[in-house]
Amino acid sequence: MTRKGVELDLAPRLKTLLATLLIAQGRVVPVDRIIDALWDQGAPRAAVATLHSYVTNLRRAIEPDRPPRAVHGIVDRQGPGYVLRARPDSVDAERFVSLAERGARVLDD
Repeated sequence: MTRKGVELDLAPRLKTLLATLLIAQGRVVPVDRIIDALWDQGAPRAAVATLHSYVTNLRRAIEPDRPPRAVHGIVDRQGPGYVLRARPDSVDAERFVSLAERGARVLDD
Protein backbone atom coordinates (compact mmCIF):
# COMPACT_ATOMS: atom_id res chain seq x y z
CA MET A 1 0.00 0.00 0.00
CA THR A 2 1.15 3.49 -0.77
CA ARG A 3 0.21 6.82 0.74
CA LYS A 4 1.05 9.94 -1.26
CA GLY A 5 3.28 7.83 -3.50
CA VAL A 6 5.31 6.36 -0.64
CA GLU A 7 5.19 2.63 0.09
CA LEU A 8 3.97 1.97 3.63
CA ASP A 9 6.00 -0.49 5.68
CA LEU A 10 3.24 -2.38 7.48
CA ALA A 11 3.79 -5.25 9.89
CA PRO A 12 2.52 -8.64 8.60
CA ARG A 13 -0.62 -8.66 10.75
CA LEU A 14 -1.47 -5.10 9.72
CA LYS A 15 -1.15 -6.20 6.08
CA THR A 16 -3.51 -9.10 6.81
CA LEU A 17 -5.97 -6.74 8.51
CA LEU A 18 -5.83 -4.34 5.58
CA ALA A 19 -6.24 -7.15 3.03
CA THR A 20 -9.20 -8.57 4.95
CA LEU A 21 -10.93 -5.18 4.90
CA LEU A 22 -10.08 -4.54 1.24
CA ILE A 23 -11.47 -7.89 0.11
CA ALA A 24 -14.82 -6.96 1.67
CA GLN A 25 -15.13 -4.05 -0.82
CA GLY A 26 -16.74 -1.55 1.54
CA ARG A 27 -18.82 -4.05 3.51
CA VAL A 28 -18.51 -4.49 7.26
CA VAL A 29 -16.22 -7.33 8.28
CA PRO A 30 -17.26 -8.88 11.61
CA VAL A 31 -14.65 -8.88 14.36
CA ASP A 32 -14.73 -12.70 14.55
CA ARG A 33 -13.87 -13.02 10.86
CA ILE A 34 -10.99 -10.57 11.21
CA ILE A 35 -9.67 -12.47 14.22
CA ASP A 36 -9.82 -15.73 12.24
CA ALA A 37 -7.88 -14.09 9.40
CA LEU A 38 -5.25 -12.72 11.75
CA TRP A 39 -4.62 -15.83 13.85
CA ASP A 40 -6.07 -18.79 11.92
CA GLN A 41 -7.57 -20.65 14.91
CA GLY A 42 -4.74 -19.71 17.30
CA ALA A 43 -6.15 -16.42 18.57
CA PRO A 44 -4.85 -15.21 21.93
CA ARG A 45 -7.24 -14.58 24.82
CA ALA A 46 -6.94 -10.85 24.32
CA ALA A 47 -7.60 -11.08 20.57
CA VAL A 48 -10.33 -8.44 20.56
CA ALA A 49 -8.20 -5.92 22.47
CA THR A 50 -5.22 -6.73 20.26
CA LEU A 51 -7.37 -6.25 17.16
CA HIS A 52 -8.40 -2.81 18.41
CA SER A 53 -4.74 -1.86 18.80
CA TYR A 54 -4.00 -3.19 15.30
CA VAL A 55 -6.82 -1.04 13.91
CA THR A 56 -5.39 1.98 15.73
CA ASN A 57 -1.95 1.27 14.26
CA LEU A 58 -3.39 0.79 10.77
CA ARG A 59 -5.29 4.07 11.05
CA ARG A 60 -2.10 5.87 12.12
CA ALA A 61 -0.27 4.43 9.11
CA ILE A 62 -2.86 5.26 6.46
CA GLU A 63 -4.54 8.28 8.09
CA PRO A 64 -1.79 10.06 10.03
CA ASP A 65 -3.77 13.32 10.14
CA ARG A 66 -6.96 11.72 11.53
CA PRO A 67 -7.77 13.08 14.99
CA PRO A 68 -8.01 10.46 17.76
CA ARG A 69 -11.53 9.04 18.13
CA ALA A 70 -12.70 10.74 14.93
CA VAL A 71 -16.15 9.53 13.92
CA HIS A 72 -15.44 8.98 10.21
CA GLY A 73 -12.33 7.96 8.35
CA ILE A 74 -10.99 5.33 6.02
CA VAL A 75 -11.09 2.56 8.63
CA ASP A 76 -14.21 2.73 10.77
CA ARG A 77 -15.86 0.68 13.45
CA GLN A 78 -19.40 -0.12 12.32
CA GLY A 79 -21.85 -2.42 14.05
CA PRO A 80 -20.26 -5.81 14.70
CA GLY A 81 -16.98 -5.09 12.93
CA TYR A 82 -14.87 -2.77 10.83
CA VAL A 83 -15.19 -1.33 7.35
CA LEU A 84 -12.62 0.19 5.03
CA ARG A 85 -13.93 3.12 3.03
CA ALA A 86 -11.50 3.37 0.15
CA ARG A 87 -12.20 5.30 -3.03
CA PRO A 88 -12.77 2.75 -5.80
CA ASP A 89 -10.00 4.30 -7.91
CA SER A 90 -7.52 3.79 -5.06
CA VAL A 91 -7.85 -0.03 -5.02
CA ASP A 92 -5.98 -1.79 -7.83
CA ALA A 93 -8.48 -4.65 -8.11
CA GLU A 94 -11.45 -2.29 -8.38
CA ARG A 95 -9.61 -0.05 -10.83
CA PHE A 96 -8.83 -3.13 -12.97
CA VAL A 97 -12.50 -4.19 -13.06
CA SER A 98 -13.55 -0.67 -14.00
CA LEU A 99 -10.98 -0.43 -16.79
CA ALA A 100 -11.86 -3.91 -18.09
CA GLU A 101 -15.55 -3.00 -18.21
CA ARG A 102 -14.73 0.23 -20.02
CA GLY A 103 -12.55 -1.66 -22.50
CA ALA A 104 -15.35 -4.16 -23.16
CA ARG A 105 -17.77 -1.32 -23.87
CA VAL A 106 -15.30 0.29 -26.29
CA LEU A 107 -14.85 -3.03 -28.08
CA ASP A 108 -18.63 -3.43 -28.33
CA ASP A 109 -18.95 0.02 -29.89
